[in-house]
Amino acid sequence: LVANIGFSPSMEDQSRAKLEPMLEARNKFLHELSRDEELGGLDFESATLYDEPFSAPFMTSFVVAFELDKYGEDPSYDRFYRKNFAAIDLDIAERLHPAALHPSMSLKLYDGPTHILYTRPSRAWETWYCNQPLYKDLKPCTTFLPNLFDFSRHHSKTEVRRDPIKGRSLFTLEDIPSGNFFLLEDAVWNLKLDAREWKALNKFIADFPDAKMYSDLRDFFLAYGYEIETIGSTGWGVSLATNQTFTNHACDAKYATVSTIEDLTESVDKGVDVGFSPVITRRGEMVGTLSVSTRDLLAGEEITQDYKSFREDITKHPEFEKFLSQSMCEDNIGLVPLE
Repeated sequence: LVANIGFSPSMEDQSRAKLEPMLEARNKFLHELSRDEELGGLDFESATLYDEPFSAPFMTSFVVAFELDKYGEDPSYDRFYRKNFAAIDLDIAERLHPAALHPSMSLKLYDGPTHILYTRPSRAWETWYCNQPLYKDLKPCTTFLPNLFDFSRHHSKTEVRRDPIKGRSLFTLEDIPSGNFFLLEDAVWNLKLDAREWKALNKFIADFPDAKMYSDLRDFFLAYGYEIETIGSTGWGVSLATNQTFTNHACDAKYATVSTIEDLTESVDKGVDVGFSPVITRRGEMVGTLSVSTRDLLAGEEITQDYKSFREDITKHPEFEKFLSQSMCEDNIGLVPLE
């Protein structure tokens, strides 16, 4: 679903009184768009916003909503959130009618690089979201954004030590208050493949099983990486050059010293994941990567995390869950051979 919803918040403020009825209807529509049907919503899986300034003087803001197909998948979502603009340009060349490719037609304003801009809502929409009564008390607005730009809540002093059983192990060299960011640099020095790139890599390996370096690349992601399936991001990520990669598994989740931000993706309907959040969509890959301390940590403590959080839905990965509980926690055999 693509719908025109008026103007960006910064433009609306110039004539808010005149637009008030439309704004109220728009806000209600955006709220109901991704809510469950049982709760009175339209039951789309997720939604995002984008602005197209060249639409002026007509309305310049649009909403895009996605729903699952009968197989529980959303190929249109995966296509929309591709990271490589070349994939969009190639689609345009291959799939559009030749007449539409003429510079005087729609492609005068749209191409692959333009599409990439559509995948991230503007800062104006993020500010609007966190000022709305429905959303302002959610974790993305009350915890994530304020802490992100407070550098006193960022911690990265660590040391890698050798353990005879676990191999490389990671320890903090500073006290870390509960809920503070840990090695947020991991979101910077990170290698990512979106969902379609991941599928292409696996198909290539199936077609050419003797091309070992490609299977090694996939196995590197599986051993050290994690799924990133937050709003606005798809696929897999892996630490490229930070000590975070040496965080060991916490066999008992209650003893994990770092984790994702609890309830960060929870919607106003408790227990239901949010389907519409400009805050998360703008920083989907960061949200899917970051770690925070689960309690007050003292310098010298080991950093551990529950590896089940490395899969978006652990129930879809029973073999991985079994590996963690049996091979890793009972037999002390990890994904990476002990050197």
